[in-house]
Amino acid sequence: MISAEHRARLVGKYKLRPDFIFDVQEQDGRLMVGITNQQTQEVFPDSATHWSYRSVKATLECKLRNKGPAKSLVLHQNGKKQTAKRMKK
Repeated sequence: MISAEHRARLVGKYKLRPDFIFDVQEQDGRLMVGITNQQTQEVFPDSATHWSYRSVKATLECKLRNKGPAKSLVLHQNGKKQTAKRMKK
């Protein structure tokens, strides 16, 4: 089980491209990810830093600092790794 404090470190917006932004939210103990012009979906923990979609063949890797919010997400899909950097508020 991933703690609420840890999930809170992942919450935020991450920019892959100007037209492709991940919006990560914590809802009722679940991590939900919205992507520009796509339906929000739940991701499931494989570990504290790796999360998997169940509806598509893709995973997210969270890049964490020692403290504070994640600095980026790495989308693993179709044999590619693409990094989305955390956006400032």
